[in-house]
Amino acid sequence: MNAKFGIGKETTSSTQSNFNDPIIRETEGKVRSFSTGIYPGVSIQLSKWLYMDASIGRLAYDYNKYEPDDISNSDEQRKSESFGFAINYFTFGLSTRLGR
Repeated sequence: MNAKFGIGKETTSSTQSNFNDPIIRETEGKVRSFSTGIYPGVSIQLSKWLYMDASIGRLAYDYNKYEPDDISNSDEQRKSESFGFAINYFTFGLSTRLGR
């Protein structure tokens, strides 16, 4: 299982041609993202202290939101949410038990 949280800043710049005067548009904004997921798998005990682990796939929820700053000449807000299962995640490894 995992959980991720992120915050940041996004800056974009675009140029439009208006005959001889180019129009430059710059926007800045805040970005927030959140993701959580489960990696289904198995763990097999090989000895008292050693385990073999394997997982395939990821069942996850992802959320992203963009809000422009007050100084930007845009009020475009974007938000995306997704829930899905991806089969392209695969892990295989060994782990050990610490303690008694």
